[in-house]
Amino acid sequence: MSERYVSLFSGAGGLDLGLRRAGFTPGLLCDESGPACSTLRAAMPASRVTQCDVHDLLNAGVIRELSDVVSTPLLVAGSPPVYGHGSEDPQGREVDPEDDAPQLLFRFMDAVAQARPAAFILEALPGLTGPRWGAVLGRLRKEAGSLGYDTFTPVIDAADYGVPQHKNRVFLTGMPRGCKLHLGAPSGRVSAGAALRALPAGTRDVPCPARVYLAPNPVLRNSPYSGRLLSGTGRMLDLQRVAPPVHAALGGNKTPVLDLDQLESGAVPWIERYHDWLWRLGGTPGEYDGTMGRMRRLSLRECAALQGFPPDYPFRGPATPQFRLAGSATPPPLAEAVGRAVMAGLA
Repeated sequence: MSERYVSLFSGAGGLDLGLRRAGFTPGLLCDESGPACSTLRAAMPASRVTQCDVHDLLNAGVIRELSDVVSTPLLVAGSPPVYGHGSEDPQGREVDPEDDAPQLLFRFMDAVAQARPAAFILEALPGLTGPRWGAVLGRLRKEAGSLGYDTFTPVIDAADYGVPQHKNRVFLTGMPRGCKLHLGAPSGRVSAGAALRALPAGTRDVPCPARVYLAPNPVLRNSPYSGRLLSGTGRMLDLQRVAPPVHAALGGNKTPVLDLDQLESGAVPWIERYHDWLWRLGGTPGEYDGTMGRMRRLSLRECAALQGFPPDYPFRGPATPQFRLAGSATPPPLAEAVGRAVMAGLA
């Protein structure tokens, strides 16, 4: 059996980097984004990369597209985006399988039906296992069952597998009847500060152009690392802890902020003293005597490090798309853990 697999909605290739580490070989990688495909070609030069819409790929026939790469893939994997109201519908309505939001999930299953791999991995937001998405998940499971797969839906926090960021993802995994999916034991957790300090000097990097300002009307919480004390929605990192989930739309004021003095010399974070000034002493932002110069937003390489990418990963394209590719990617160590579980289950 060939170990080559098909990757759909590949993005920056975080899922594929993890699967490659787990023993799979990417035969075909597909994405409709030009910067994503340029990144994939640089990161995985031995694999075919196709820039196309998944609908066009399916209409052409996945097997015909694969004919000179792999006849029967071991795996079909991907992270289909969810459009429409998705998981952010303010009214909390149940998602109708006929809505626009879940259609790319079903197109992924169409690709599975065409390629008939030994297994498949569909990565999605954890809301897929919640009550609002019950009808959608039920249809996905039914389609998988009709193709001969048993399905599993583990929800995993990337931080449990060495990623310096809390990021929960569900992996709808299809395995041959009777096969089991057993994830390996979680590894030790890594703080955001440890990951950023481990970055080697001189690596190619892209700074975030968004400046850091104090919020004129700060929103206070018990912790200086929650609420809203700075401009934008990118919050200050507590370098001693695992980072909260980074936003997919990085590169602007949604990019997290770090304190250079804390990073470089272990100084008491400026934000903690500022929070104390507001919270305990009842001060106002305009009265506070402090410096903002020691704070900046994370660079591309630092954002990628919080996702678990190696420091030399070759992101390509204009600056903003590179940040977006890093922010929306699957953390490679998380993908590796799932890939190893699938590989072991197929053995």
